[in-house]
Amino acid sequence: MTKETRTPLADLTADQLEALYERAEDAEADAAEARQVAQEFYRSLSEHRAILTEAATRGARVHNALLSLRHRVRHLDRDWAQNADDAAIYALLIGWDCEQQHQHTGDCPAAMDGIAEKHRWHPGVVQALRRHRTALAKAGPNGETDAQVARDMGES
Repeated sequence: MTKETRTPLADLTADQLEALYERAEDAEADAAEARQVAQEFYRSLSEHRAILTEAATRGARVHNALLSLRHRVRHLDRDWAQNADDAAIYALLIGWDCEQQHQHTGDCPAAMDGIAEKHRWHPGVVQALRRHRTALAKAGPNGETDAQVARDMGES
């Protein structure tokens, strides 16, 4: 590593001094611009965090509302399978398929298949209901499954 030697200011020509002053002014302008960009980035980051926090809060509220609705639907003394619209609502909120954590068998989807046959649902409708049910089951802040939600609420 070589030791840097600098020419004393008294030995510099006017042109050299002018060039050094221009470089110093450019560096000051660059630093000011960098500070301004950093401040704008920080403002944008703060706004982004606020938006994410608001979205997470709204998502948690929707999740809690759905959880409450699911709890009420599950405990209503009503035959949800009799009417096609009620059966579809139940399929979305609770699910006719087995969602328990156990060794799944061929009988697990039997309830949904039976409901679909009873109400003459097209396979595409059944597929959509299952897809939407899965989305709702995973929509919680922690992506809870129905089995986890049931355990958390003290249900079996």
